[in-house]
Amino acid sequence: MSHSAHQSTMTSTPSLEPQALPGSYEARVQEAALLIQQGELDQAAAICQRIVERIGRVPERRRIHDTPLYFARMEAFILLAKIYSQQGNWTAVDELCAQGQALHPEYADRWLVEPHTLRVQHGQPQEGVRGLQAQAEARPDSFFLWSMLAQTALEAQDLAAAQKASDHAETLIGQADDEEEIGSFYVNRSLICQYLGQWYDAERAWLTGCVFDSALEEMREMVIRMYLSAGLYDDALRLADDESMSAVGADYYRAWIANQRGDRVRARHLWRKVAEANQDDKGERNVARGLAYCWLRQEDQALGLLLASMTDVGGLGISEALTLALAWAMHGDGQAALTNVQLAASTMSRRSGHKRLLSALDWVEFEQLVEDEGIKAELRPYFEASAPIEIGA
Repeated sequence: MSHSAHQSTMTSTPSLEPQALPGSYEARVQEAALLIQQGELDQAAAICQRIVERIGRVPERRRIHDTPLYFARMEAFILLAKIYSQQGNWTAVDELCAQGQALHPEYADRWLVEPHTLRVQHGQPQEGVRGLQAQAEARPDSFFLWSMLAQTALEAQDLAAAQKASDHAETLIGQADDEEEIGSFYVNRSLICQYLGQWYDAERAWLTGCVFDSALEEMREMVIRMYLSAGLYDDALRLADDESMSAVGADYYRAWIANQRGDRVRARHLWRKVAEANQDDKGERNVARGLAYCWLRQEDQALGLLLASMTDVGGLGISEALTLALAWAMHGDGQAALTNVQLAASTMSRRSGHKRLLSALDWVEFEQLVEDEGIKAELRPYFEASAPIEIGA
């Protein structure tokens, strides 16, 4: 039901006030960020360059660290680096990041890694990892550089480099700025272990992260899905049975596992419980209820629930889009199913920074519930190839 990814770089869309004052620098940076999303790179670059030039003419006392002008200029620099990297102008990226180091010394290390993370995100993953690796090796005692190398190597799908960097960074964990940074490190370490098939190490890394940042408990469902994908159903049940798990979520996974193990009676009983859960619940619980309706072969009920939920909360996450796709496919509307699968796939790729296929675990519902083979053939290329088989079954 849940799909999440963790990422922390300077190149995210600037987190400005949602209602920036019209005509202010903040509003202009927001305008540039929107133009980048629309592919209007030259217009966005012109806006950012004007911001940098104008703030540069302001007396220095008005643009010192922690002032609005300081951050407006830095955000313009970040967007310019993003634009140049999308255009493949790496000389300009390197020069801009060096200038960023000089102008924003409080963030010198972040500017140091920026040209390398941008290369990973925009078509030069090997060069990005090599460049950041050289920076980290030159400073073997820097937790920040080694943890960023681990994260960046994972994004570049260089698992050997990611694991090595993560192992080294863990020995420097005492240097972390705060407990949230430690939690983020262990999230990334958990993901590395997952990709390497080190399932129990992945769970241990997640649990360690929870010690430092209790908000990471929300990732429990991701770890459950990891065990389902690995065919370790008893371990998935162990985590689903924890009292911190919502009743709807726990029952959904119990039903899913019962069905895969051939206990159809128990599965249908649990799915009915999920489908009839409190109708005021939103978000992920509506996804669970929608999936339960699909397993009960009541796809029209699922469509009604999810379409009403869209009206209430606005927008579609990956889980919602996939559940809608399943319901439409069962209903026989292949085009609506394809549109929602494509939305889910593009959202996942955008979040991860590179093209990603949807989880093979999510294909299980389509494989077992959609009867139209033509619709399934259209949707299948968007999902990973392998399907979970219970180990020891």
